[in-house]
Amino acid sequence: MPTGPDVFGLALTSETIIHLLPEVIGDSADDHELLYAAVLDHKGRPVTAKENAFTPPDWQTPFTALEIGPALPKWEVATYLTQPNEIAMAARSMQLRLGIITLAIVAAAGFGGLLLMKDVRNKVALAKQKSDFVSNVSHELRTPLTSIRMFSDLLIENRGETADKTKRYAEVIGTEASRLTRLIDNVLDFSHIDRGDRQYSFQKLAIDEIVADTCAHYRPQLEREGFSVTVKFEAGESAFVLAERDALSQVLVNLFSNVEKYGAGDRREVTILTSVSGDSAIVQVNDCGPGVPEGSEHRIFERFYRAGESPDSTSGSGLGLALARELLSAHQGTISYVRREGGGSSFSISLPLAPADSSTDSLDPSLDPSRHA
Repeated sequence: MPTGPDVFGLALTSETIIHLLPEVIGDSADDHELLYAAVLDHKGRPVTAKENAFTPPDWQTPFTALEIGPALPKWEVATYLTQPNEIAMAARSMQLRLGIITLAIVAAAGFGGLLLMKDVRNKVALAKQKSDFVSNVSHELRTPLTSIRMFSDLLIENRGETADKTKRYAEVIGTEASRLTRLIDNVLDFSHIDRGDRQYSFQKLAIDEIVADTCAHYRPQLEREGFSVTVKFEAGESAFVLAERDALSQVLVNLFSNVEKYGAGDRREVTILTSVSGDSAIVQVNDCGPGVPEGSEHRIFERFYRAGESPDSTSGSGLGLALARELLSAHQGTISYVRREGGGSSFSISLPLAPADSSTDSLDPSLDPSRHA
């Protein structure tokens, strides 16, 4: 059966190609709403565009372009954006989102860095305070021990001292021993509070009685330091509080010790006043000293902090007022400081009055030591 000749090539004129391409490619704007594809000849003119189809502002500046190859030299397949304004708006919106996210990340990193720096500074400051505390406590322990040893040696040697001198030596030994005991008690109490195992034995106690007993114990020490001591009981015999006697006595002793260290001014006077205000029993300890330096009023109750301290200052451990606040907090009480008119300090203790029907067997559940230790 005869066959036709084999065809090894096909010659097409440019006019034929231009005529066929639109049929092959079609109107690409229908295929994608954002992009329009067209074939450009060697002069950059579209050869596939149809009437009433998408027309870009400038055929010479396509969004993308790719040469077809050697078969059609300098001919390109080009794409154009059909909605450039909407794409630009979408790009700006994305840029805005990325900017906001970047700012948020930078702000979070900066805030986190500030918190970290603050935490590091606080830890460094606390470490320094603890180091100073150890140094100060060592000094506070050494001073009474030195005095006790010196005066006990004098008593042992008995160099013909008179009875008055012997009594004075014994008083100094007793005073320094009490001072040593207070410091050790403060340190031990803070240790128990930090561990959360400080236990309280609450009783129904008359506030005037606690103040009177503590003042009677500490008055000789203040008077030996040249202070005149005045006690005014205005709370009355019916003013009772639910408290641990030793804890409240320790609070008052710490305040008296504070007066002894810092309350000496032109007049060495200390006044202790009890009263009732509403549902609270109040105890005030007032002195005529220089008072707390301005700006330190709220920090004096921080542990290890000593107001007005100098680099070479070694007086005090920085625990007395902080411990007083902790002990009073366990009793639902508060302690505050105000500067007295005319000079001096006034520390005020406030404790809730005990209900009339309360007893040591029926205490307020909110005074459970486990909730405050």
